Amino acid sequence: MPEGFDDYLAQIEHGLEDPRHIAVVRLTWSAGKWDPDDPRIEQLAEEVAGHFIADPSLLPTLGGLRNRADGDTRQELLTHHGEDERPGWTRLSALIQQKLHAAGIDVP
Repeated sequence: MPEGFDDYLAQIEHGLEDPRHIAVVRLTWSAGKWDPDDPRIEQLAEEVAGHFIADPSLLPTLGGLRNRADGDTRQELLTHHGEDERPGWTRLSALIQQKLHAAGIDVP
């Protein structure tokens, strides 16, 4: 397990206390079955990004990877794992990441 995995799990547990967060996560995962051009993806990206902008502590990150020499490579592997099977989720993730970056939130 990578360093910081316990912190990652603590972040996940923190989100379990928030019913809106759980609903947003469920919607995000369901988007994996959507066509990447589905117009709901853009709308959901706005909602999810707004959710994390309002409370960045709910954004799960593997902070332990940042301190590793191979951290960027590992983060890239985790981020892109299974993209071929979930093209809708892949597009959604990219849009969320763009919106978070535009809002000044540091995401790997």
